[in-house]
Amino acid sequence: MTDPVLTKNRNRKILLKVTNATFLIIVFVFLGFFLFKNSRTVGSILYNADPYLLGLSLLFHSLFVLFQGTLGVAVLRATGGDIPYVKALPILCLSLMGRYIPGKIWVVSSRISLFSMKGIKTAQIVTATIKEHIFTIFSGLLIAMVFLPAGIIGNQQAYLWGTLILAGFLLLPPSFVYTLINRGLSIFGKQPLESWATRRTVLAFLCLYCINWFVLGSGLILLAKSLYPAIPLTLILPWTGLYSLAVSAGFIAIFSPGGIGVREGIFFLGFSSQLPAVEAGALALMTRLIVTLAEVIVLLAVLSYDRVSRVLPESVPSQEETESGEYQRVGHD
Repeated sequence: MTDPVLTKNRNRKILLKVTNATFLIIVFVFLGFFLFKNSRTVGSILYNADPYLLGLSLLFHSLFVLFQGTLGVAVLRATGGDIPYVKALPILCLSLMGRYIPGKIWVVSSRISLFSMKGIKTAQIVTATIKEHIFTIFSGLLIAMVFLPAGIIGNQQAYLWGTLILAGFLLLPPSFVYTLINRGLSIFGKQPLESWATRRTVLAFLCLYCINWFVLGSGLILLAKSLYPAIPLTLILPWTGLYSLAVSAGFIAIFSPGGIGVREGIFFLGFSSQLPAVEAGALALMTRLIVTLAEVIVLLAVLSYDRVSRVLPESVPSQEETESGEYQRVGHD
């Protein structure tokens, strides 16, 4: 007899994949129409871009991705996963690419498969992944509430209101936050967390994730100035809030693989306050391209470093082998 729970979960996954695929088709059709209609303008913008600022923006985006992966490893280790950073970082960076696959399950499933080979328990992997997403989304929304209103309203007092909201959230008891998280997980049919974290741990991770959002915001303003030199640097704070909101919304939007379409839509609305529609659309498109390129660069870098770190110890003779003359080159895997 078929288990009704398994059948329900299977049907839910199929529906999610169909929804993801349909949404992607709509997004790419719209993107194709935009590029076809404005190909000359977009091409001219990219052709005249400042290569030095563009490269610096790519560097900041790459630092963001690297730090994001490092924080993911730190959350896993804080959850009980006993694994060195150098071994865990390639897995984290590789799993991030799973966001672009329809279904919204590949990030977790790839981590379970790869971390289990390193001796990490499945419960620890799932719990750490949920916590990592919560820290990412909460920190992003908090940064958006603090800095984005001033850019939209044009009133510097908006920072005060955002700061009060941030302080109010941080004063919430961890037990209350833990209850909210489990209720949210139950809505999506997920298993509740067995434990949350102390206030000190939560504040530490939120602080680190917030710092990383400013790295990303710096990359965005450099990207904008590489395309449009007239963009003022004073936009770094509200646009950091805009970027954190766009990425957080992309995480939450279960119908959009990798937040594709959702993130760009939020960018377009935010950029339109400073740029004409076509220029705002071109910048929104470039943000996706450059962050994806940064993810690929960081992934290749950490995989290469992991490979070299495994090969070098086998290639270097020990002192005893050198002195005895018995050293023989060990073949590589």
